Amino acid sequence: MRGSLIKRGDRTYAIVVDLPRRQNGKRNQSWTTFHGTRKQAEAELARTLLRLSSGIATGDDRITMAEVVEDHWKPWARNRASAKTFERWEDMIRRFILPAFSETSLGKLTPAMIQRTYLRWQESGGYKGSPLAGQTVLHHHRLLFHVLHYAVRLQVLSRNVAELVEPPKVERREMTALDETQAVRLIRSMVGTPMEVPVLLAIATGLRRGEVCGLKWTDIDFEAAILAVRRSLEETRAGIRFKDPKALSSRRTIALEPELIEALQSHKARQAKLRRSLGSRWNDVGVVFPDPVKSDGSPWRPDRFFESFRYYARKSDVPRVRFHDLRHSHATHLLRAGVHLKVASARLGHSTTKLTADTYSHVLSGMDRDASAMVGRRLREAAENLLANR
Repeated sequence: MRGSLIKRGDRTYAIVVDLPRRQNGKRNQSWTTFHGTRKQAEAELARTLLRLSSGIATGDDRITMAEVVEDHWKPWARNRASAKTFERWEDMIRRFILPAFSETSLGKLTPAMIQRTYLRWQESGGYKGSPLAGQTVLHHHRLLFHVLHYAVRLQVLSRNVAELVEPPKVERREMTALDETQAVRLIRSMVGTPMEVPVLLAIATGLRRGEVCGLKWTDIDFEAAILAVRRSLEETRAGIRFKDPKALSSRRTIALEPELIEALQSHKARQAKLRRSLGSRWNDVGVVFPDPVKSDGSPWRPDRFFESFRYYARKSDVPRVRFHDLRHSHATHLLRAGVHLKVASARLGHSTTKLTADTYSHVLSGMDRDASAMVGRRLREAAENLLANR
């Protein structure tokens, strides 16, 4: 690594350090203005080179946000996230992060500037002029932090100023879950519609939307009454694709109740009849729930699946819910039934029981009260028995 001094004026020098070239092949240098004698400037240059050789980055703080994103972060992140996640990150950067910070070199970016941007987004600076929710701003903060942190790791930036920014505090929104009676009413309202079996499956197993759409007949063992979650169906602007579960814990087997087995077998028989009638026109990808509009065996696009659920759910007499709320409903039913937290966590595909406990803490707190009441009742009964036997 080389460095040099350029005299800029009386007792003013530019300290120039050649850094590794950027991924696009362009030259990469760090320029720092130093005020003092030449001997002092030479000493500062030596310290700078020592810091760099020791792995303590100084970087080129004149680099722009667009350069960091395009030259460094994007090539790395594209291969580290799912296509859907990366598409969402790109959208956040294009619509919010680059417009907010493209005019400022990152060396001049301050925590106060970022903090003001967050406040503006929450007040009036959101998409199409509407304010952004605190949770949305928090997602943007995490992405900005991630981009700058990666640039520091590559030594193309000297510091991550997002570390000093206080992200908005977000109140945890209580999730929507149907109780057992509401769940049965929703299932009955779906009878005779394309959502009949998918809704029953989601309420009975807690599968995510992508997991339902990506389910294949080879994943179901009717004799053993189990279902294996091996993939998910993802939809991006480029189209749809099957993908592996995002975490090892998401690969799981789930026991199926007899009523669900019977519903799936009936659904398979109806599908087999349609398949025979279409012959070679059937798109044999093996999905359990193909697109009911195409009716040719093609996968059911997750977005269309969501719209179909919303259409039929609005006709039911249960509270308005998202399809993902059926997963919350299943988790709530498990815990209220006294299923061990570890079993519920494995069934949901959570990475840890702590995640399950944190997500459904409101359910567990109610169960804690019930447990306390039960213990108290048994102690009173024991006391009464002692008195009666004296």
